[in-house]
Amino acid sequence: MNFHAPVGTATGITGPSGSGKTTLLRTLAGLQKPDAGTLAWNGDPLPADVRKRKREAQRRIQLVPQNPLGALNPTLTIGASLTRPLQLHRTVSKPEMPARVRQLLGDVGLPAGFAERYPHELSGGQRQRASIARALATEPDLLLCDEVTSALDPATATAVLDLLTHLRTERQLTLVLVSHELGLITPYTDSVHVLNQGRISDSRDRERVGTQSA
Repeated sequence: MNFHAPVGTATGITGPSGSGKTTLLRTLAGLQKPDAGTLAWNGDPLPADVRKRKREAQRRIQLVPQNPLGALNPTLTIGASLTRPLQLHRTVSKPEMPARVRQLLGDVGLPAGFAERYPHELSGGQRQRASIARALATEPDLLLCDEVTSALDPATATAVLDLLTHLRTERQLTLVLVSHELGLITPYTDSVHVLNQGRISDSRDRERVGTQSA
């Protein structure tokens, strides 16, 4: 499989269940080793195992999982969950961390007071926003979003995609959006790759997708 996400673009990945969408994202994130092939980041080889990647590469490539509880520890407050990547990657000093947490919450449209709440006290959409905030804490360049709207109602799903589009523009992010709903992600992506049995069976730019799905 040849996959390329140009800098600053939003690329959609779609396909039926079991087609390899999540596997692709986990491979890019360094959480699953590919059976064959190589990975590259900005033209440089990228180790398949995230633990073998340089700290800078770990910081710049972040995964937003389908289930927010995969990123948010249920036993920790939202503020504590956001503080952990700040500590790990040392993006701000310790005295600056509380203010940075409040800023991250504001960036995803959540009140500062949510820092004291636990994940079970938030709605599904709010938990997904907090999960995105945690990924943003490392100041990444590439955000890998795995079915982040699958458990949300249509209005909340659209709001989350609007948020990601805003963050992409504001932070000059590169986005990869995985979804089984082609029509949902098409307006938010520059191109879409269709997976089938672990292979890209079709690649379409936004104009072509729009024409074929009308």
